Amino acid sequence: MNVANTLFKYSFVDLITLISTFSLGFAKSIINFGILAESLLYLHISLAIISFSLALVLVKLSFNTGLEFPKIASLISFSSIILAGSSGISFLLTNNDLFSHIMLGAFEVALISTSLLIGYLTCFFKLCKRY
Repeated sequence: MNVANTLFKYSFVDLITLISTFSLGFAKSIINFGILAESLLYLHISLAIISFSLALVLVKLSFNTGLEFPKIASLISFSSIILAGSSGISFLLTNNDLFSHIMLGAFEVALISTSLLIGYLTCFFKLCKRY
């Protein structure tokens, strides 16, 4: 139960980090030149690395819970963050818009799976407190 509680807390932090990463990426796409755009890009990449680290922690914690759905949701989130990151790096290197679309789609999958993980654990805690 303690591992599931820790997983729940890290899921919230990961969700906030994912939303912040998206916001910085969106702001960077609006501001396309200058020092501000460069600093937004660095912040976006830093938060993406933090999101990756948190997703890795979520995978480890979800495997310690013994519950199947958290394992699946955290693996989907982790693989989506890897796909988004590699697409982002590919976009920076090639400036091909296809990679930015893949990055956005993978981000949405990661956001959805992390949200599902939070919802599942919320229901899990409510059911466990009944018994």
